[in-house]
Amino acid sequence: EKGVTLPDRAAMDGAKAAIRDWESIPERYQEAVAACYAWTLLSGSDSGMFDGSANMTRAQACVVLSGLLSQVEETL
Repeated sequence: EKGVTLPDRAAMDGAKAAIRDWESIPERYQEAVAACYAWTLLSGSDSGMFDGSANMTRAQACVVLSGLLSQVEETL
C-alpha cells in the first residue's frame, strides 16, 4: 500500500528455511513473516522457532516497529 518493495525471492526463501516451525504459520501470514525475517525485523527464538502464538514484549515490539518504520522511510 505504501509502495514498499518486498525482499527478493532468494532472501524470502532463506528466511523461510531459517524458520523451524514454518508449517505452523497460517498460510495467509507466511509471506509477511518471511519478509520480516528477511528484513531482520524478526529473528525468532534461540531454537529457530517463530512461535507466532507467543506474546511479544514491549521491547521486542519497539524493535519491530522501529525497523518497519525504517523500511518504509527508505521507500518514500
